[in-house]
Amino acid sequence: MKKVNFMSLAHITGLTFNPAQPLGIRLRRSGRRPVTATLIPSHPEHDPFGHRQGLECKLSRSYPIDEFLFQFIDRLNSRIFTPYPGMTITLPHMGSRGELIARDGAISEGYLLSWKHLPNELKTICKSSLDELTMETQRLIKLITWFFNTSHVHDPVRHISLYWNTRGKNYHFVKTPHKPSGYWQNDVVWNEANEACFVSLWKSASEEPLGHELFREAGSLLHSAPRSALLMLANALEAGVKSYISERVPITQWLLTETQSPPVKKILQKFVPTLRPAAPVDLSHWSGLTTMFNRIELRITERNHLTHRGTMECEHNRLIEFKEDVSDVLYILDYLNGEQWAINNVRRETCQALGWPNPILIQTGIRATMKVLEE
Repeated sequence: MKKVNFMSLAHITGLTFNPAQPLGIRLRRSGRRPVTATLIPSHPEHDPFGHRQGLECKLSRSYPIDEFLFQFIDRLNSRIFTPYPGMTITLPHMGSRGELIARDGAISEGYLLSWKHLPNELKTICKSSLDELTMETQRLIKLITWFFNTSHVHDPVRHISLYWNTRGKNYHFVKTPHKPSGYWQNDVVWNEANEACFVSLWKSASEEPLGHELFREAGSLLHSAPRSALLMLANALEAGVKSYISERVPITQWLLTETQSPPVKKILQKFVPTLRPAAPVDLSHWSGLTTMFNRIELRITERNHLTHRGTMECEHNRLIEFKEDVSDVLYILDYLNGEQWAINNVRRETCQALGWPNPILIQTGIRATMKVLEE
């Protein structure tokens, strides 16, 4: 067995050296899975603090690999493609700009071999190394932010790339597929109807409620800090519910702030429909939300376990579902509180469960739509 060195390169924002560290810092952890880490200004000669152009975090680790794959990588680093059984291309390999790989395996200048053309076993090794080095990078930076009390920095890790080498010091870039998570894109749909609603809102005395502010902060943490996102979503829901009750029944405000509140599910299911909305709204099908309230109860229980035990039991797809449920509840409460436009941000299926007319206007495309970058 041979060994190939993999290195991850991450751009770090929001952190700087003070005093300046043009040479950065270098760390090494030995043991069964040794890893080497460096943190250095991206442009040390011009920005030794990393203030303007950020820092670079490199982590490297060796992985065992068989002789053929070692030679495949070694030759690929020398711009030569080695044929292998079951390969997905034929030589010469042609593209829209002409010959990309010659019959003898020579790779044309400027062409980077696509991930899909690597041997399957090598793909597995690359994915495993990228996942491990990404986790190591995130752990290192989180420990730094914790240790140095960088209280206003969150999710500073950006753009993690993978490199490899077989000999010497030169690392070569590995083209990997874009992660399906992509990035969050919020599309504002500005049309005549939405403009009229928004202008009316803007001219009023309304301010964004605390529940929505917490909700949007939670949305920014879904992938980088899922534990914090779960806590924040639960807080957003509870803040929204308490705010609505105090608006509809001001006398309860002191009780809500000074005494322990009943479970959120019980408040939503039993108490909210007894309150008189700010505008005529049909609540005769409120029980249609029982399934959603049951889901919310499970997530609140998981939040409590996280708070008391420190363990995260909520799977990512459930966290995304919880985010959508919290959004619906917050906008339903806005609607009941007199914000007529808010119904347009409630999911169609939720409106159907309530027997309400389907939303006509769309304030945003699909709330925080996930955009997937193409290879």
